[in-house]
Amino acid sequence: MITGLLVPIVTDMLGMGIGSWTIFQMIGWGSMGLSAGMLAWLLNKSDLVGYLSRGVFGFLWGFLFGWINDIAMIFFMSVPDLNSFIGLFAAGFIFDLTHAVTNLLALTLLFEIFKRIFIRVKERYLHEIPDTEINN
Repeated sequence: MITGLLVPIVTDMLGMGIGSWTIFQMIGWGSMGLSAGMLAWLLNKSDLVGYLSRGVFGFLWGFLFGWINDIAMIFFMSVPDLNSFIGLFAAGFIFDLTHAVTNLLALTLLFEIFKRIFIRVKERYLHEIPDTEINN
């Protein structure tokens, strides 16, 4: 969750520009990290259930993150009504779908590789940190 809160600020300061959307990026990334932590017991499984749950989780968060950030655009709408929001979400649909599919592919195809890398780094450099869910 801390990463989700800090990364948007740092990347926005380094060139993307800080704006009203930054707080919504922080909310989206923090919420995603929090929900991943709460569902770690399911997402860390190495069986078919874990594989499918990671795919569904990534796909859903591709849309949720986009929708959370779309809310930041309320400040730029002349008339923030239901039709404006529907238009806003419709305009961003292809981007949200792209994020959802990319998340799904990354979490289903690359999770086990990155899990092994993080476990190796933990074992090599972080001996004093107690055992966590990542090893399961």
